[in-house]
Amino acid sequence: MRRATRRLLALAAGIAIALAATVSVLAQGPNPLDKLFTGETIVVPTGTTVDHDLYAFGSNVTISGTVNGDLVTAAARVVIDGTVTGDVFAAGSEVIMTGTVGGDFRAAGAQIRIDGQVAEDAAVLGSDLFLGSAGRVREDVLFAATDVVLEGDVAGGIAGTATDYRRRGNVGGIEQVTLASPPDRPAADRTAALAIDALRQYIVVVLVGLAFLRFAPRLFRASVERVRRQPLAASGVGVVALLAYVAALLGLLVLMLIVGLIFGQLDFSGVVAIDIVGTVVAGLGLSLGVIVFAAFVADAIVGMAIGRLLTISDGPWADAIRLAIGSAMVVVVTSFPGVGGIVKLLVVLVALGAFCNDLWDQRRQRRVATPAIPPVAAPGDAAT
Repeated sequence: MRRATRRLLALAAGIAIALAATVSVLAQGPNPLDKLFTGETIVVPTGTTVDHDLYAFGSNVTISGTVNGDLVTAAARVVIDGTVTGDVFAAGSEVIMTGTVGGDFRAAGAQIRIDGQVAEDAAVLGSDLFLGSAGRVREDVLFAATDVVLEGDVAGGIAGTATDYRRRGNVGGIEQVTLASPPDRPAADRTAALAIDALRQYIVVVLVGLAFLRFAPRLFRASVERVRRQPLAASGVGVVALLAYVAALLGLLVLMLIVGLIFGQLDFSGVVAIDIVGTVVAGLGLSLGVIVFAAFVADAIVGMAIGRLLTISDGPWADAIRLAIGSAMVVVVTSFPGVGGIVKLLVVLVALGAFCNDLWDQRRQRRVATPAIPPVAAPGDAAT
C-alpha cells in the first residue's frame, strides 16, 4: 500500500480509536460536562490537577498538569508532558508524550513520539513511531507503522509491522517485527516491487474510471472538464473539502459525547449504545469514502483530464483509450519515491475540489429544474 494511502488509513484508524474509547466515557457523576473540553487550544497547566477522566478535542491539546483518570483526546497536535494516572487514547497528526502515563498508552497519527514513562502497554498506529532514549515502556510495545525507531527500553515484548524498523534500546521479552518492504532488499527487487504495485494501482484506477463512465458519466466528465479548465480553483476547493472532512469527524465525536452524556444521566443505556455505534459507523463510512476517492477516483479523474489532451478520433472506445493512457501517466509519476507523494497530494486536491464542485452544481440544477406546484383552488373559489 502506498504512503499517501497509509497516512489516510492511519488518520481514519486514529479517529476510530478515539471513538471506540468513548464507550467508557459515561461514568456517572454530578457534573459530567466538566469532563468535556473543546476549543482551538486546550491546556491543563503545570500544577493543575484534574480529579476525573478528561475528554479534550481541539486543534492543540497540551497536558502539563495531572489527570487522575483516563485521557481521551483528538487534535492536530497533542502534547502530554504532565501525568495521566489512567489510560491515554490519543489521535492526531502529531502526538508527543514526554510525561508519565500510569496505564496503557494508545495513539494513532502521522507522528508519534514517546520520551516519557508508560507503566503498561504502548499501542501505536501511524506513519512514524519514535521511542526516545529517555522513553520507557514497562510492558509491551505494539505497532503498525511505516518508520519505527526504538531507542528506549521495553520491559516486555515488541510486536508489529513496519517498512523501516530500528531498535537500539533493550527489550525484555520476545521481539517479533514484520517488515513490509525490507530496506536491505536488492535494488532490482525493490524496483520490481514498485512496478507491481504501480500495475495493481493502474488496473484498479482504470476499472474505477470505466465504472464512472458507465454509471455516472455526467458527473465524471464534468469533474474532468473542471480539472482541465480550472485546476487552481479546484485545488482550493479540495483543501476546503479536506478541512471540512476533519471538522465533520470532530463534530460527530463531540455530538456523540454530548448526546451520550445526556442520555447516560437519564439511564437510557440503549440510546447511548445506539449513539456510540451509529457515530462510529458514520465516521468510518465517511473515512472509507475519502480513502477510496484519494486512492483511486482522483487518479481516474486527473488521468482522464490528461487523456483529453491527446488527439484521438471520436468513437465508441475513445474515452476508454483516453482514460487508459492518462491514468498510466498519473500512476507512473505518483509512483516515483519522494516526488510521487507531492504529485499525489496535488492530484487528490484538484480532483476532490472538482468533484465536490460538480456535485454541488448538479444538486443546485436539480432544485432549479423542479417545477413549482401551482396552488389548487378550493371548490367554492370560482373567479368572479
